[in-house]
Amino acid sequence: MAQGAAGPGGVGVLWDGGGNDVYVAGGRFSDFREDGAFLSMSQGFGMGLRPVASGGVGLLLDGGGNDEYEASYFAQGTSNWAGVGLLVDLSGDDVYHARRYAQGCGSHLAAGVLLDGAGNDRYLLWGVGQGCGHDLAIGILTDRRGNDRYRSTWLAQGVGSANGIGVLDDAGGDDRYTGERENTQGYGTPSRKYGSIGILMDRAGKDEYEGPGGEGRMWVGGMYGVGVDAPVRESER
Repeated sequence: MAQGAAGPGGVGVLWDGGGNDVYVAGGRFSDFREDGAFLSMSQGFGMGLRPVASGGVGLLLDGGGNDEYEASYFAQGTSNWAGVGLLVDLSGDDVYHARRYAQGCGSHLAAGVLLDGAGNDRYLLWGVGQGCGHDLAIGILTDRRGNDRYRSTWLAQGVGSANGIGVLDDAGGDDRYTGERENTQGYGTPSRKYGSIGILMDRAGKDEYEGPGGEGRMWVGGMYGVGVDAPVRESER
């Protein structure tokens, strides 16, 4: 619960004006879901107390520089149980590394957003993030400029899970996406007899994909998932 974190009724802000910074959170309190994983709950994180109290608003705002973000579970523009979490990095060549529930992830009626303004960035995650909304939640990752690299294994890169909405929007640059399972890169999972909305949108540049997506293509994944790499070739419409 640090580096721009908030609990019920609270607001937590970390504002760094510039420079090459390193943010590290986690490593002490174990998470029950996985051996060797830890709760971070930091770096733009808002949480509630399920099911008795909705969450607060956590914000990490970094004005510029080549920064590194290191966390495990719940971090980097993420929220849980009716909270709001935001990580905004305005510029620089940044590295985001986390394990799960991170990098623009909302879970359980919450909203999580990661906004990166510019730079050649790397996003490394095991699962449930990089624009993932889980259980009636919203998760958004948007990167405005730069040649970026995205890597994850599952439920990531524009995925809606359990009737959530997840969006990954990359506006420019020559990017590379690696999704190791089918439920990545614009995918919606069915739940409660209905679908979820997952969107991966790459607006420009020459891109590479390992996974369901492809350069100059439009594709669908799961129930109400879609990916678009623009401009879409006529043969791929």
